[in-house]
Amino acid sequence: MVNAKRITGKQLTDYTTKDVILLGQIKKISSNGKGIEMSTTDNVLVNVNLPEPINEVAEGYIEVYGTAMSRSTVSCKSYIIIPPEMSDNFETDKYNALLSTLLVIESKKWKINAEDDPL
Repeated sequence: MVNAKRITGKQLTDYTTKDVILLGQIKKISSNGKGIEMSTTDNVLVNVNLPEPINEVAEGYIEVYGTAMSRSTVSCKSYIIIPPEMSDNFETDKYNALLSTLLVIESKKWKINAEDDPL
């Protein structure tokens, strides 16, 4: 997942078959625990197929590392659950603005002058 791109839900279509990192709130868990529905920071509902059933209390935010399969599905390779007490004051509008900025500057983000190679 070294080259995974941190994206919003609305950008999923542009990254189909690519590795992505997606952040959102857990909305529903399937009966077998191997699938969740999450609402991304830009309010897109995404179905996430997990590699193994969730064995913990799953509420609050989840950061999913996986492959975008379609505009509404991600095949998860790993995830991190962020408990509500750690994310209560999370400002989704600022997070989304950061992702928009990173999308615009792409590989130029680490260049100080024209001769520098990005890392």
